[in-house]
Amino acid sequence: MARILITDIYTPEQIAFHAGKFHISVNQINTTSFAYFVQKGDAGPVKIGYTANIKRRMQSLKQEHGKDCVLRATRPGGRHRECAYHFQFCEDCIEGEWFHPTDAILAEIERLNNEA
Repeated sequence: MARILITDIYTPEQIAFHAGKFHISVNQINTTSFAYFVQKGDAGPVKIGYTANIKRRMQSLKQEHGKDCVLRATRPGGRHRECAYHFQFCEDCIEGEWFHPTDAILAEIERLNNEA
């Protein structure tokens, strides 16, 4: 069965409205930012975050979490997109923005890379 993404069904505003626990306002929806997937090594946990400057963010993540952090995929959308992914993969969450590298997360990374 095909997996339907929350971002395929709802607009950023609808996601913000329905995901009140993330405290998103329409003013925080930034189309110049990107949601990203970063993985520690080849099989480690995956961080789902957002940034307006992926190069600077990768430098920071490598300093904080080790040089083995690898950028796996990005998608335009910023915080609303990040929150949609957090909601979509909430059952796979380890802590905060770090997730187990489940088949569903790895499939989304592959899908994003195939779109590029």
